Amino acid sequence: MPVTGSFVRHVELLVDPALGFAIGWNVVYGCFMSVPSEISAAVVLIQYWNDTLNPAIWVTILIVISAIVSLLFIRVYGEVEFVFAILKIFLIIGIILMGLVIDLGGVSGTPRLGFHYWKDPGPFVEYIASGPWGRFLGFWAVTTNAVYSFSGVESLTIAAAEMANPRQNIPRACKRVFARVTIFYFLAVLIVGMIVPSNDPRLGSESGTAAQSPFVIAASDAGIKVVPSIINAVVLTSAWSASNQSILAGTRTLYGLAIKGHAPAVFLRTTRHGVPYACAVAQIAVSALAYLTCQNEAYTVFNWLLDLTAAGVLISWGTIAMNHIRLMRGFKAQGLDTAEMPWHHWWSGEWLTYLFRD
Repeated sequence: MPVTGSFVRHVELLVDPALGFAIGWNVVYGCFMSVPSEISAAVVLIQYWNDTLNPAIWVTILIVISAIVSLLFIRVYGEVEFVFAILKIFLIIGIILMGLVIDLGGVSGTPRLGFHYWKDPGPFVEYIASGPWGRFLGFWAVTTNAVYSFSGVESLTIAAAEMANPRQNIPRACKRVFARVTIFYFLAVLIVGMIVPSNDPRLGSESGTAAQSPFVIAASDAGIKVVPSIINAVVLTSAWSASNQSILAGTRTLYGLAIKGHAPAVFLRTTRHGVPYACAVAQIAVSALAYLTCQNEAYTVFNWLLDLTAAGVLISWGTIAMNHIRLMRGFKAQGLDTAEMPWHHWWSGEWLTYLFRD
């Protein structure tokens, strides 16, 4: 059902209009907070190379560029994201191969590690408490960061109302994202656990730059010097890419709320190409929160905004799961076959949705 606002509009039909209103503003809030957080992250990454210039300069440049992209055609946004996605894929493949070479002793002067770090010190670090409870708290302490890292995958369908042939293109895009996350993310995490001990103090550094990356730590220990700058550069494009994605999701959701009368009518204004420029202007204005980096450490500001964004993302994911449960029950009540949908798998039933929602 390719409507403006995606799952926010779906929840009005599948659950309750009041929940649609609340979730709509939650998504807008999350997206509006995400843009300054990503800009703050980008400033942290830039300071890896140059920390002498005033952060306000970098914040201004990034906001201006984001504003230009957000007001262009959706096709331009897609082309920009395509290029950045290719860069990230090449980076992930490269660092996975590098990690395997380091782990297997392929770099001169380094021993073969194998799964040594899985035994000593182990994959989990104790936090606050000791024993199994301390290891669980350590796992829970980084959950917010993990949620923030995955935030945005749900916005894949946000642009469906502006997309040609969404019945084919949305399932195709979803399959690719699922495959990339499954292969690249989990494989990268596996390699990380093999090449860096979980209690390495450098992992807890508050630099926020590539120097904190486990792959950079492993490369530095192996004497490979060019890796940090390469990783930092590609992650910088990733941060700006995430900012663009948040602008797309936030403006389209706010526009969808305005259509339903849940937001001021001024946000219905669009360009002749259908881009909701009034929504984009509002979001760019909120992006000025990134100037907090001028008075505080950029990494500190990023963590403030990270926590705010992650909280909203968890609420959105719970709503998507609720939408799916209601959809499955609706199909069952009306005697319809879920195989009639453009994209369906036998394992995507109601029971699995309960698991993810919990």
